[in-house]
Amino acid sequence: MKVIAISGVIGWDISARDIRSQLEAAAGEDIEVQISSPGGIIFDGLEIFNLIRNYPGAKTTRLMGLAGSMASYVALSADRVIQEENAIFMIHNAEGVSIGDYQGMQKMAEILDGFSGVLARAYARKSGKSIEDIRSFMDEETWYFGEEAKEAGFVDEIVPAPEDAEKDKEALMAIAKAQVAQCRKIIGEVESQESLMQVAANVEGLLQKAEKKSGVAGTKPAARAATQEEQRMTLDQLKTEHPDVYRAVMAAGEAAGVRQERERQDGLRKWDDPACAEIVGEAIAAGKTEGDVMPQLMRAMSAARTETPDQVAAGAAGNGAGAAGNGAASEEDIKKIVAGIPKA
Repeated sequence: MKVIAISGVIGWDISARDIRSQLEAAAGEDIEVQISSPGGIIFDGLEIFNLIRNYPGAKTTRLMGLAGSMASYVALSADRVIQEENAIFMIHNAEGVSIGDYQGMQKMAEILDGFSGVLARAYARKSGKSIEDIRSFMDEETWYFGEEAKEAGFVDEIVPAPEDAEKDKEALMAIAKAQVAQCRKIIGEVESQESLMQVAANVEGLLQKAEKKSGVAGTKPAARAATQEEQRMTLDQLKTEHPDVYRAVMAAGEAAGVRQERERQDGLRKWDDPACAEIVGEAIAAGKTEGDVMPQLMRAMSAARTETPDQVAAGAAGNGAGAAGNGAASEEDIKKIVAGIPKA
């Protein structure tokens, strides 16, 4: 039997790519997936769940310590679930970070509710409980210690812990909750609203985007470096197996794309001087941003105000900036002109 370890934060300490490699190496042999994790990033957890569930050999998950959040979902991917006597199983709603107006917040709530529904269905299938009961337990963030997880139906067998093992429920619960708090801090750095919306706005770049956001100076997390083929496979699985979540994410991406396009055009339209009209119109049509055409805009503004000394003087009166002498604008003149342009 091959042993595969899921230890630490999913998507940070352990990636879907790691699990894929280990499963390929197991080559159909029976596996035991040993889990000790506070949870992690939703998309990594979904992919790991599917990888284990679809593995052709006999598969068992063994809960060694804490199996919380996405790790508790991954635990249910096997044919059989066993848990150490002093291990902990925790379920709660999907979580995420959101920054934006009320529309963005509402859309994020829809996405998280969709993901929570995916988790709830897996918990309900395993335990035999109703979706309504499971969602209630998830709303409350429910913790199960040892035998409690088996009684709740999430675990098939409890393995007695050695005599010298820590069995103090209160102490172990405190440690587990500290691990979940640290996991939330990590996910806050990685899984922002931008990374969730990116799956719809730029599907192929989702995993690369998450990697960039997870980068911290001086560190090199074990976050994945998945190929584009793997990215497409993950999202295809999401669309096929969890269409409600896929639709919610796609709708969120459309809303984000509309907002980004509006911001792009607004940035160009603030250059409302007649001298810039042609440049602005062409940039909007070509999908360019203000930054893309900034040099042309500055030259157009400068030329419009420096054709004659009289026009330079008029520009100085109108904008609080002017050019000296013979009609040639200096670098300093250009800076003053730009500074005088109203900003949106």
